Amino acid sequence: MPLKLQEMELGDFDTMTDHANIYPPGDDLVSPPTTICWLVTTQPEARNRLEFHMTKQKEQGIHWETHNAVEGWPWPKGMNVELHNFIFTSRDAGRERWQEKGKPCWILMHLVTRASQRGKGAASLLIQWGVDRARKDGVLAYLEAGALAIPLYAKHGFRQVGDLVRMDLRGYGVNADFVAARMGLFPGVLVEGQAGEEAK
Repeated sequence: MPLKLQEMELGDFDTMTDHANIYPPGDDLVSPPTTICWLVTTQPEARNRLEFHMTKQKEQGIHWETHNAVEGWPWPKGMNVELHNFIFTSRDAGRERWQEKGKPCWILMHLVTRASQRGKGAASLLIQWGVDRARKDGVLAYLEAGALAIPLYAKHGFRQVGDLVRMDLRGYGVNADFVAARMGLFPGVLVEGQAGEEAK
């Protein structure tokens, strides 16, 4: 049966959380940096991680990417909140330096497929949905991609902007760098413009 996209409904958040009861730990809709900041090895841990993120996304008025102290929302056991926030705030702070200011755009975020379902075309469907919307609106589209995903986004017309971004995580207890690429989809008329001049 061919894959097709469907619009999200609130009940889908509960369905995605329930995946933790069905699939092995780690085979869920969670991607870096969460997988670096919150390791899981059991199904209850995986469910706790999914429940925390999916519940925050359902709640209106709560910024779910970075985690600040909110009454009634204790920090989850096992999550390196400081590391998580460092990665996301570093990413967001850098956007104004490489994205065109004051112009409408699409920003594609958190395109995730379960590990066991990769290679079947789901990611391409998600990316193409964003590409189609940007082209229909005649605007730029941006995203930050993990280094391994660069070729996939390039297949859909995204081009890397500037050098790879390296975030040193050692100050937060992880002996590694978090590496990502800034990428943009530039309509033909804008390729030679301000953003296009920076694109590789």
